[in-house]
Amino acid sequence: PDSCPFSGWWLYEAYFKIRYRGTNIEEKFIREIDSLLKKLRIKDISVSIFEKMILKEGFFKNFGFKKVSSCEKNFLSGENSLGRRRIIMKKVIYE
Repeated sequence: PDSCPFSGWWLYEAYFKIRYRGTNIEEKFIREIDSLLKKLRIKDISVSIFEKMILKEGFFKNFGFKKVSSCEKNFLSGENSLGRRRIIMKKVIYE
Protein backbone atom coordinates (compact mmCIF):
# COMPACT_ATOMS: atom_id res chain seq x y z
CA PRO A 1 0.00 0.00 0.00
CA ASP A 2 1.06 3.62 -0.57
CA SER A 3 1.08 4.24 3.18
CA CYS A 4 3.95 1.75 3.57
CA PRO A 5 7.35 3.52 3.72
CA PHE A 6 8.77 0.86 1.40
CA SER A 7 5.93 0.63 -1.12
CA GLY A 8 6.60 0.72 -4.84
CA TRP A 9 9.17 -0.80 -7.17
CA TRP A 10 12.77 -1.34 -6.05
CA LEU A 11 16.10 -2.33 -7.55
CA TYR A 12 17.56 -4.89 -5.16
CA GLU A 13 21.31 -5.56 -4.87
CA ALA A 14 21.98 -3.81 -8.18
CA TYR A 15 25.63 -3.77 -9.19
CA PHE A 16 27.89 -4.58 -12.12
CA LYS A 17 30.91 -6.82 -11.84
CA ILE A 18 34.21 -5.00 -12.20
CA ARG A 19 34.99 -6.51 -15.61
CA TYR A 20 31.82 -4.93 -17.07
CA ARG A 21 32.25 -1.45 -15.60
CA GLY A 22 33.07 1.29 -18.08
CA THR A 23 31.90 -0.79 -21.06
CA ASN A 24 28.59 1.08 -21.58
CA ILE A 25 26.68 -2.00 -20.44
CA GLU A 26 25.49 0.05 -17.46
CA GLU A 27 23.94 2.67 -19.74
CA LYS A 28 22.28 0.04 -21.94
CA PHE A 29 20.93 -1.76 -18.89
CA ILE A 30 19.44 1.41 -17.35
CA ARG A 31 17.90 2.43 -20.71
CA GLU A 32 16.29 -1.01 -21.00
CA ILE A 33 14.97 -0.76 -17.45
CA ASP A 34 13.53 2.70 -18.15
CA SER A 35 11.90 1.47 -21.36
CA LEU A 36 10.37 -1.56 -19.62
CA LEU A 37 9.10 0.51 -16.69
CA LYS A 38 7.49 3.03 -19.06
CA LYS A 39 5.74 0.21 -20.94
CA LEU A 40 4.46 -1.15 -17.63
CA ARG A 41 3.34 2.38 -16.62
CA ILE A 42 5.44 2.35 -13.47
CA LYS A 43 5.92 5.92 -12.25
CA ASP A 44 9.08 5.57 -10.16
CA ILE A 45 11.67 3.15 -8.84
CA SER A 46 13.77 3.19 -5.65
CA VAL A 47 17.12 1.83 -4.55
CA SER A 48 18.72 1.53 -1.11
CA ILE A 49 22.47 1.71 -0.55
CA PHE A 50 24.72 2.06 2.48
CA GLU A 51 25.66 5.63 3.31
CA LYS A 52 29.22 6.62 2.35
CA MET A 53 29.25 4.29 -0.66
CA ILE A 54 30.19 7.26 -2.79
CA LEU A 55 30.80 5.33 -6.02
CA LYS A 56 27.44 3.56 -5.88
CA GLU A 57 25.64 6.77 -4.97
CA GLY A 58 27.35 8.55 -7.87
CA PHE A 59 26.45 5.71 -10.22
CA PHE A 60 22.76 5.99 -9.40
CA LYS A 61 22.86 9.81 -9.49
CA ASN A 62 24.25 9.62 -13.03
CA PHE A 63 21.13 7.71 -14.03
CA GLY A 64 18.65 10.14 -12.51
CA PHE A 65 18.21 8.80 -8.99
CA LYS A 66 17.93 11.37 -6.19
CA LYS A 67 18.38 10.89 -2.46
CA VAL A 68 14.97 11.10 -0.76
CA SER A 69 15.69 9.83 2.75
CA SER A 70 17.95 7.77 4.96
CA CYS A 71 17.43 5.32 7.78
CA GLU A 72 19.52 3.57 10.41
CA LYS A 73 19.06 -0.08 11.21
CA ASN A 74 21.11 -2.79 12.89
CA PHE A 75 21.45 -5.51 10.28
CA LEU A 76 23.22 -8.05 12.49
CA SER A 77 23.09 -8.66 16.23
CA GLY A 78 25.90 -9.06 18.73
CA GLU A 79 29.15 -7.20 19.18
CA ASN A 80 29.90 -7.34 15.45
CA SER A 81 26.60 -5.72 14.54
CA LEU A 82 26.44 -3.76 11.33
CA GLY A 83 24.53 -0.66 12.34
CA ARG A 84 24.89 1.62 9.35
CA ARG A 85 22.77 4.26 7.75
CA ARG A 86 21.20 3.49 4.41
CA ILE A 87 20.30 6.03 1.76
CA ILE A 88 17.04 5.67 -0.12
CA MET A 89 17.23 7.04 -3.67
CA LYS A 90 14.34 7.37 -6.09
CA LYS A 91 14.05 7.90 -9.83
CA VAL A 92 10.90 9.25 -11.45
CA ILE A 93 10.24 7.40 -14.69
CA TYR A 94 7.40 9.64 -15.83
CA GLU A 95 5.10 12.20 -14.23
